[in-house]
Amino acid sequence: DKNPDVKILVWAVSGYMVVDPEFAENHEGWWLHYGKEYADQPEKDRRYIDWEDPDPVHSDLIWIKWNPDNSECVNHLLEGVANVMSLKFDDGRLMYDRIVIDNLFDYSLGENIDINNDGKADPEDHVTSLYVSKMAEFLKKIREVSKMPDLIVVANAVTGWAEHSPYWNHMSGNSQENALGQYENGDLGNQWPTVLEEM
Repeated sequence: DKNPDVKILVWAVSGYMVVDPEFAENHEGWWLHYGKEYADQPEKDRRYIDWEDPDPVHSDLIWIKWNPDNSECVNHLLEGVANVMSLKFDDGRLMYDRIVIDNLFDYSLGENIDINNDGKADPEDHVTSLYVSKMAEFLKKIREVSKMPDLIVVANAVTGWAEHSPYWNHMSGNSQENALGQYENGDLGNQWPTVLEEM
């Protein structure tokens, strides 16, 4: 029998994908890139790598940030999550990992980002605005694609979760993965008020 106090969530990577080099090369248009440093710089050398070799056992895999402005990539991810949800192993709940930008006022992807893949760096405010709007659209669509309008969706947003977050209307809440380890510079005495406030 299931324990009613334990809820199972489907875990889905949303801010990045973990792929092998061949897949990455065959789907180059899916990834976020930096602007060219020189005229004939290969696209694969301009990829926005989310994490450098985090797992020595699988060091051949690439943790790469995908571009939410690429519809083919977005549809692939949405269909993948919807397929897993259809297996009914969960309790109608979904956890999106690595939602990087949840607050336009606190965080951006950084400088020199080429979000339209034309080889040229785009203005930082344009990149941030487009990335956030497309990611919000991605989060909104999962309920439609999965045909689960009451699906509970949470994420581990990096900055504080608040009503001015662009994702606020498309999610059910924020997980507390980062709360105890990163807020208040690791000061446990100051962390609990943050946790209680966000809960």
